[in-house]
Amino acid sequence: MLATTQRLAAINRLFAGDAPALKVIAGLAEGLDADEICRRYAMSEREYDTTRKRMRHALLRRGLAWRDA
Repeated sequence: MLATTQRLAAINRLFAGDAPALKVIAGLAEGLDADEICRRYAMSEREYDTTRKRMRHALLRRGLAWRDA
């Protein structure tokens, strides 16, 4: 559990200046699916997809694993 908490904190720091990414992270942490995240945070499907792609690239650049939900 501690390792998971530390990883989530590191991811939050990585995207600290990216409000849409933080919304996606928060939604995923709550177990929401893409449609639920879009509704909760008033994101378009395109904005959600673009944000997930940007997040994926940032994680891959840092050698971190990515798992599509």
